[in-house]
Amino acid sequence: MDSLPTAPPHSSKTSQVDRPLTEALHYFFEANNRMPKDFSELVRAKFIPAMPTPPAGKRYAIDRPNMQVVLIGP
Repeated sequence: MDSLPTAPPHSSKTSQVDRPLTEALHYFFEANNRMPKDFSELVRAKFIPAMPTPPAGKRYAIDRPNMQVVLIGP
C-alpha cells in the first residue's frame, strides 16, 4: 500500500503544487472529513481515475498545513 508521504514544512512555497491532485484531496476531505490513508485511496474512491506518474526523480507528497499535493525531490 502506498503511504501518504508528508512534505517538509513550507514545501508549497518551494515545490510545485499539483492542482488536480490537490483538488481531489479537497473533495476527498469534504466527503470523508479526513485525509486519505494513501494516494490509492483517492483512486479507489473515484476522486481520480489513476495516480499519475511523477516526473523523473520526484514524488508526490502532502503539504498538510496547506492541504496541498506537491512534487518533491531534487
